[in-house]
Amino acid sequence: MLAPFGRMLGTPFNWLRGAASPDISPSSSESSYEPSVLDVLVVKAMMNRALGLPREVVDGIVDLAEYWPHTSTEVNYGGTKAVRGAIAGEENEFLLRTVPLGFPRSPYPAAHAPGTETDPPENQTQPQGLQANHPPAPEPRPLPDFQTPAPPKPVGQEYPIEVFQRLIDSPDDNLEHPCRKIVFTIKSCDQGWGGQAIHQGTYHGSCTWFEAGLERCSKPEACDQAPDGPVPVFASSALATVYPEVVRNPATNRDSFNYQLHARDTLKIQCNRTADGHLREHRVVWSYTDNTKFDADSEPSPEVVALDDAGRGKATADGTFVRSLKLGDVVTLWAFARFPGWLNLIDRVKVDIYWAV
Repeated sequence: MLAPFGRMLGTPFNWLRGAASPDISPSSSESSYEPSVLDVLVVKAMMNRALGLPREVVDGIVDLAEYWPHTSTEVNYGGTKAVRGAIAGEENEFLLRTVPLGFPRSPYPAAHAPGTETDPPENQTQPQGLQANHPPAPEPRPLPDFQTPAPPKPVGQEYPIEVFQRLIDSPDDNLEHPCRKIVFTIKSCDQGWGGQAIHQGTYHGSCTWFEAGLERCSKPEACDQAPDGPVPVFASSALATVYPEVVRNPATNRDSFNYQLHARDTLKIQCNRTADGHLREHRVVWSYTDNTKFDADSEPSPEVVALDDAGRGKATADGTFVRSLKLGDVVTLWAFARFPGWLNLIDRVKVDIYWAV
């Protein structure tokens, strides 16, 4: 039944069959429906061919309906992950990285990933859309080390968008900035005591929080002069880091991450409630349509005050991060704790990324 649509769209099926559509039954009619890449392309083709709607109108309708494919990456710690303030090597923790933006699935099972001979840790959940019976796709090949931080490496010369379009066998030219929404789900708490009395039970004065990071493929220096360069490799050891910023130490002539003492308003996803040792789940949505402006030199708007009261970054609701993401970008999640006695206790974390096709 799907073959006619595949021929009509001129789309290879190894790309169409990215993430499988969830089964929908009357008993689950109230559940949120998450379309696959194929679902979205079929709907767009129907509106374009059957109704004669131009592409721009079809794209607008799909965006208004938020009818986008997505990938999901989750790690369950069972409440055992602890990020400890004032302890060297334990106060800045990398938690996970997502599948590259615009890639509907990890191309093959973890056991077949290049450079790996063991299964991923038990608490690591592979991104949704992975299908063991699906033939291996070409590069890129995201390794199953979704919990391994990349070494501090600044971004060099970037690959052109055409390189990523070829890698995913896109039926049409992808948007350079296709991301539409990121949903962070975090279940965590702090140590349950400490802080100023006036802040206890609120999101103010917290010294434990989570931030978004960003990794990007850049060409090896030896290939900088090549028009397309080599094929991008999405291994942790090969990715360059945009956030946290990478700085060069002049004394040692080595790169390192520039961690901040306090949360950055542009990247802070959520902090824990102060002196509350009960695990709480927070669901934070960043959308490309967000438009809440923050100016540190001006009186904050009621919307910014509400963000701060909820434990979110005051500059994270302007849509900048989402709109700036490029095809092939990798979003990362970090946990932080500062000062003696503060603990960031983590039960589970999940990142869902939605993009336009």
